[in-house]
Amino acid sequence: MQRTRILAPLAALLAVLGIAFAGVANAEPITLQVLHRVDGQSYTPRGHITYDPTSLKNSANSFEADVNVAEFFSKANHPPADLYHLQLKSAEDATLDLKVAVPLCLLHASQYQETLTLHLDQDGKPWHADYHVKANSCEQTKPTTKSPKMKVKLNKAVEGVRPKLELIPDTPDGKPPAEQSWIKKYWYIILPVMIILMMGGGSEEGQAGAKA
Repeated sequence: MQRTRILAPLAALLAVLGIAFAGVANAEPITLQVLHRVDGQSYTPRGHITYDPTSLKNSANSFEADVNVAEFFSKANHPPADLYHLQLKSAEDATLDLKVAVPLCLLHASQYQETLTLHLDQDGKPWHADYHVKANSCEQTKPTTKSPKMKVKLNKAVEGVRPKLELIPDTPDGKPPAEQSWIKKYWYIILPVMIILMMGGGSEEGQAGAKA
């Protein structure tokens, strides 16, 4: 009977944990709209990002382009000093609106090799984004041989250790209370031991008297 009482709550706890982990494992990927523009222009669609907030693998995140960015710039001339802007939006969350930018000349020099890092909160929602291109200088020394590619990375929030606060009792004079003696601290342990010793000694004296 006692074993059944112990196993029943344990089974219930495992069932709750199983449901929770199943919910996390079955979480659907999140899609974000990607828009772009150059200084002086309006945002236009470029593609969309799909990412899995529960996965630790970058391969679970992808960018699908609706516009070839290399062809996009081949049709128009823009001053190299202009900035190239990206905007991230969500069709399901109107409050999500992230904007990043890099110098247009660096984008050209990188041969359109881009990396977009999404910083996620505890709920898997992006609250910040970093945008980098694979170039440190605006001078392009090599001919364009690579196809445009955007990598999507995730930076997930990690909950740190919570501080443990110790409650200090109030005293009339505002001073910390005097530390209790060892007996006052552990009386509840000492008292049962003394009672057991006294009962054990009395039973031994009774047995000795009976034998005499």
